Amino acid sequence: MRISVSTRDRINQHELVKEKGFTDETDEKADGMGGVLSILAVVLLALVLPFLLVTQAHAEGSSVSFPFFTSVELTSSDGTPLGEDVAKDAPVKLTYDFKIPDDATVNEGDTYSFTVPEQIALSGPITQDLMLDGQKVATVNVTADGVGTVTFTEFASAHKGVGGTFSITTRFNVEKIENAEIVKIPFEVGGKIEYVEVHFAQPEATNSKTGTYDAATGTITWTLTLNSNKTTITAGSMLSDVIAPGGAAGQTYVDGTFKVTSGSGTVYDSLTSTGSGTFSYAPVVDDSSTTGSLAYEFANAFEDVVTVTYQTKLTDPSQYFGKQVTNSATFTHDGIDQDIDGKVDVPTPTYLTKTGTYNEETGQIDWTITFNPDALKLHNVKITDTLPEGLSLDEDSVKLDGDASTSFTYENGTLTYSAGDIDASHTLTFSTNLPEDYWQQNHDSGEYKC
Repeated sequence: MRISVSTRDRINQHELVKEKGFTDETDEKADGMGGVLSILAVVLLALVLPFLLVTQAHAEGSSVSFPFFTSVELTSSDGTPLGEDVAKDAPVKLTYDFKIPDDATVNEGDTYSFTVPEQIALSGPITQDLMLDGQKVATVNVTADGVGTVTFTEFASAHKGVGGTFSITTRFNVEKIENAEIVKIPFEVGGKIEYVEVHFAQPEATNSKTGTYDAATGTITWTLTLNSNKTTITAGSMLSDVIAPGGAAGQTYVDGTFKVTSGSGTVYDSLTSTGSGTFSYAPVVDDSSTTGSLAYEFANAFEDVVTVTYQTKLTDPSQYFGKQVTNSATFTHDGIDQDIDGKVDVPTPTYLTKTGTYNEETGQIDWTITFNPDALKLHNVKITDTLPEGLSLDEDSVKLDGDASTSFTYENGTLTYSAGDIDASHTLTFSTNLPEDYWQQNHDSGEYKC
């Protein structure tokens, strides 16, 4: 960070007035006037003292009312214009023009306060004297957080029209500059706020994509977050997605699920075909690489975060059990293409669980089989359970979801329950009898396992 100062001056002409001297004619006359002069001195002191006190208080420094800075300029560090596409951390030279007005009254110790905008980074506090022909006009102090104070000297109080420039070479504060094509930086100039417009280079949009899998329907909800860093996206930007793969292990777009939202609400909804922008989906048949492609063109420019959601359905979820489904979209804007990749895990279903407890009241073992807990669409479902040796089924105890059922067979110690086509979770319960001589023998704990 560098500091430089230049000054200009116009000095008022002052007439020198010599005071006339007085001599006493006689000592007697002087003695005769002594008492009168003493009284006059006391009266004059009483009259002048308040003004002396006011003058002394003013000498301690007060804030001047005139606008000390008359203009401000932002340039490159070498003094050349900033131009277009300025980097947010680029070196910058801040130059103030200042002047003490001809009709202004300035006393030693008077101050002028100002603030360096937060968009200008300062590496530390600044202290610099404003000099003219070897004479100090004022001292500039700026804190690290941009609070500035100009303290005038006795020289400034004796010279009208003193002016010059004060400059600081530093950098823009990247953390305080918003993602906008034009950033207006406020300065206190001439007693009011003036804005200096800077055209900063826009960063590429930050985007992401995630997915959630619904095992019950075999659908994936994809969520794309566009422009999370809030840069400026021009009108006519395009989001496209080639839904892949095709074939038996493919996924297809679920009609009516494409939706665009922002902080201000819904931008577009394909279910009702309402909102701005243009959406299209083109299905493809008999293609192992894709089932179709969707596209959405944004009608308007935006600087907000935008969320896009849509669903795809797996043709055969079992092809992905224990694996991941991937999807890639492309966001085209401002002359660039950004690929946005997402993936989602498809867990291997837990088709059934089985537990058993001993019922002391009946002397039986009560068994519970829960099957299809993920509510998948399954076809021709059969539950087969070979009972441990020595146990026999109590056929009157078989129930499905709490209701007695006869949709089973029991042969040679094996229970087979036919559930057919299902799309929900079910619970099969039944009881088994212990051998007649069970209690006459020694047994290990946990002898009969699920």
